Amino acid sequence: MWKLGKVLDVHPGNDGLVRGATIEVASDNGKRRRLRRPLQKLFPLEVRETRVADEEEHARPIACTPQRQRRQTAIEGEMRRRQVHQCLEELKDYDEH
Repeated sequence: MWKLGKVLDVHPGNDGLVRGATIEVASDNGKRRRLRRPLQKLFPLEVRETRVADEEEHARPIACTPQRQRRQTAIEGEMRRRQVHQCLEELKDYDEH
């Protein structure tokens, strides 16, 4: 069973997008624990709350990305692999004729 928790704070990455959060969950003995978790490990549930949120909480926009950005070296490596594959295919076609 997954633990239900409350988001206390969000943590932006170097690019300004939210990458993690501090959450509060109840432990097995009933005490509250604070944990830092990446967004990939969290699942949002909408729960109604009776208190009115501060205006400051609404003033701060939060942007999330669905996937992690690729490193430049990974992009260049992928391009090189495709070029090598294309060259091999051309050589194979050339040898067949």
